[in-house]
Amino acid sequence: MLDANPGNNCWKSKPKFHATPLYTMLDETGLTADYNRWNFTAGPWLWGPAAQDPWYTRSSMAGLRIGGFRTEEYTAGAYTAIRSDYRDAVVGADAKLFGAHREFGVNWEARIAGPWGGLDGAGGPQRASVYARHIWRESSSLYLPPLLYDEFFATYQDNFLPYARTRGGDRWDRLWMAGWHARLNLYTPTGIPSAGCGPT
Repeated sequence: MLDANPGNNCWKSKPKFHATPLYTMLDETGLTADYNRWNFTAGPWLWGPAAQDPWYTRSSMAGLRIGGFRTEEYTAGAYTAIRSDYRDAVVGADAKLFGAHREFGVNWEARIAGPWGGLDGAGGPQRASVYARHIWRESSSLYLPPLLYDEFFATYQDNFLPYARTRGGDRWDRLWMAGWHARLNLYTPTGIPSAGCGPT
């Protein structure tokens, strides 16, 4: 339908900018963000893994984050935070690209401060991961992973742990890993409305 006043026609949605007192994973969901535009958020950040990936476990973190989110299309962000697992400070970035039953993601972190150093002569230790996921069945949860998916992944990680106080053990410096992972998640209840059943 043609606009009655073409002079004020604006079909490109403007991005939404939001400064929040507490940035959580719920700020990057389809039910809490504007659907038809980029949503940019910044503020103090709390994050924890809702489900552990067996090939790339991320720590709970508290810090500052700035991120962009567009429902069912993209999400990306950069952060600086304190990690609980290693009691250190890191900078990092992550991004996801969504498609029809597809998800591609990347994450990178590097230590900038902490009670112990990194590798000799290499600055602070770093870690990174990339994955390509096929989603067979989505989840209704805002924070849990899909009910059924499989993915190919690759990771790189320096050793973030402190050096041993005594000699005798072999210390690995860096770790590469790649593989295929499948997951069936039954934590989120699903119902069968046509059968009149409750959660199964």
